[in-house]
Amino acid sequence: MNSKKIKLLSSEIALAIVIIVSVFLIARMKKENHYKMPKQKDCLVSVNGEEILKKEIDLVYKQFADSGVQYDEILSNSIDEILVIQYAKEFGIPEITEPEVQKQLQDYKSQYPDLYNEAVNVYGVDELYKGQENRMMYDRVKKYVMSNVLQDKFTDQTAKKFIAKYKLSGQLEGYSMEQIKKSLKKEIEEFLFNEWVDDIKKDANIIYY
Repeated sequence: MNSKKIKLLSSEIALAIVIIVSVFLIARMKKENHYKMPKQKDCLVSVNGEEILKKEIDLVYKQFADSGVQYDEILSNSIDEILVIQYAKEFGIPEITEPEVQKQLQDYKSQYPDLYNEAVNVYGVDELYKGQENRMMYDRVKKYVMSNVLQDKFTDQTAKKFIAKYKLSGQLEGYSMEQIKKSLKKEIEEFLFNEWVDDIKKDANIIYY
C-alpha cells in the first residue's frame, strides 16, 4: 500500500469517541436481581434489571451538547455498555481490583488534569471511580470476545460489510482487500464487535419507561 492515508469520513465513527467518553463517566453496575421492577422514579431504561436514570443521561448530554451528540445516542450506548459488562460473569472474567482502578485514575489525572478535574466536579469522585471500574471491565470483556468469540470472523466478507456501511468504496478504490484489512484492522474489529453487541441485544430484557 502506498503512503496515501485512508481517512474515514463517517460521522458515526467520530461520534463514537464522544459516546465512549460519556459512557465511561456514567456507567455503573449494581448487584441486583436482573428482573426486578425499577426502583427509581426517573428510570429511563432497565437492561436485564440494571437501571439507567434520566438524571445520569441528562448530565452527560448537558456536558457534551455542543459536540452534536444526540440524547438517544448516549442512552443507546449506555445500554450497550451495560450489556457487555453483564457478560463478564458468563465468560469467567475476574473482577477489577481497587488498586487497578486507582492506578488508571491516577494515570488519567496525570495525563489529562483538566478533564479529570472537570469530571470530578460534574460527577463526583465516587461516580468517576465506578465509571472507571466498569470501563475497565468493559474493555476486558471486549478483549475476551475479540479473542475467543469473534477470532474467526475477521474475514473479507466482514471487511466488505464495513466498507459498505460507511460508504468507503470510493476512498479505498485501488487497494487490495488484504491492504484494507491491515490498514483498517482496528476499525473493522470495532465494527465486528458492535455487530456482536447488536446480536446479544436481541436476547436482552430491555424495558423502556
